[in-house]
Amino acid sequence: MATTMSVQVEDFTGSVRHEARDVPVDATIGEFIASVSRLLLLPDQDSDGRPVTYGAQTLTGDVLNGSEKIGDVVDENTVVQLTRNVTAG
Repeated sequence: MATTMSVQVEDFTGSVRHEARDVPVDATIGEFIASVSRLLLLPDQDSDGRPVTYGAQTLTGDVLNGSEKIGDVVDENTVVQLTRNVTAG
């Protein structure tokens, strides 16, 4: 069994796509999101200075839980879209 995989990742607008290579299959979705959101230069604060967090889903709409291991929930070269979490308030 492979210990790493490649995953296609795009931002929530669909305008930026990047191939994330050598992603450890035992990395959590949360760890993956933290890593690739920095790589895609996504903002970590909104215009009012509030923290911005991101979630992930597949292009088929499957929501990925932050604690799941990436190798357990997506296949090689799956496109994962980062979604901006909205906090009411």
